[in-house]
Amino acid sequence: MRRVPSNTNRGAKKPAGPGRFAVLDGWRGVCAVLVALYHVEVIGEIYAGHLRALPVIDNAYLFVDFFFVLSGFVIAHTYQTRITSAGEFLSFEIRRFGRVWPLHMAILLVFIVLELAKLYARARGMGMESRPFSNSFSVPAIFTNIFLAQTFGLDSGLTWNQPSWSIGAEFYTYLAFALLVLAGRRRFVLAALATALASACIVAVFSPDYMRATFDYGFFRCLYGFFVGVLVRQLGRFDRGVDKRRSIGSTALELALVLLMLLFVSVANARPISLLSPLLFAMAVYVFARERGAVSHLLRTRPFRFAGARSYSIYMTHALVLVTMARIIRTVQAHGGAVERIGANVDGSREQLLWFGSSWSSDGLVLVFLLLLFVTASITYRFIENPGRALFNTAALRLTGGLGRSVSPAEPVMGVPRP
Repeated sequence: MRRVPSNTNRGAKKPAGPGRFAVLDGWRGVCAVLVALYHVEVIGEIYAGHLRALPVIDNAYLFVDFFFVLSGFVIAHTYQTRITSAGEFLSFEIRRFGRVWPLHMAILLVFIVLELAKLYARARGMGMESRPFSNSFSVPAIFTNIFLAQTFGLDSGLTWNQPSWSIGAEFYTYLAFALLVLAGRRRFVLAALATALASACIVAVFSPDYMRATFDYGFFRCLYGFFVGVLVRQLGRFDRGVDKRRSIGSTALELALVLLMLLFVSVANARPISLLSPLLFAMAVYVFARERGAVSHLLRTRPFRFAGARSYSIYMTHALVLVTMARIIRTVQAHGGAVERIGANVDGSREQLLWFGSSWSSDGLVLVFLLLLFVTASITYRFIENPGRALFNTAALRLTGGLGRSVSPAEPVMGVPRP
């Protein structure tokens, strides 16, 4: 983060304090887009064109764990020394709830409207591939989504806005973090380490697809990555006053980490080796939080800042954009449009994907998806995400008598996929 110059003494450094890590924000935007591209076939059932040749896209669900580690690091940096009373605990929880729930509920309501439209069309005699409010769009699952409980195995699979399982997991992980800070301040590091280890063991032993845990063991997957990120924060100082001058050594280290992450994600799949992903991402967070290499400089540029600021909206809206596109394409297909189905392996199963006869046409459709995604995310960021956050922040101040007033308004959130 940048040094803030003083008007009275340009040679002095401002006191360290919590704030936004610009480079980690850039990474958040990159990961959100990679997860969205992973879901082109998984959720949208749209052939992904030449992206299919990139193993890193096939396994991009693992970048959800980057989000978890990053979130644990930034939350610990911002709040670990601030939660010292019941009032501050309440302020923290209200703020975190307001960070994730308003946009989540808005997207859920749009999905419900789409199912109501399907119900109306079915009543008018129009043919449907599936019954309204069935399968992943069941009525009971609405309630697990409302209470952010879609990550505790209460449903038989992923439901409604499928990537939102991770939002529920993260919210309840915030609760666990705050409770540990309050209860074990002197032994907090030991408690964080024990939580990370226990959660990793639960995922390793019980999750059938290891780190591809979502609606069943997703909460423990989140605890594992989040508290690894918390532990990274204990390893050193990450303050605004540190020197951010670039160096050849830092650039080489950053490039090596990027290549290592791409290689690891390309080969990990849903295998035991995927359990190492939070540890690898922890190394990346530690290095990139210091912002000293050329890659960090790139991630601070305007396009990455733009994507980073909207990463939560990108993550939360991409399934809606994909589902809407897929339904429009199927409608075109039903009326004799030039749309075909092609068999392809997706996440280890055989699926019938929508395609327009060539990989280049599919590439064009992916570009259209990204354009629509950024437009949609920009709209929700401005009119839902930011106002919702401000509303709950104000409520937190009123209910707790101003506790937490000094916390930066640019608070972090994971923003992530359906692996």
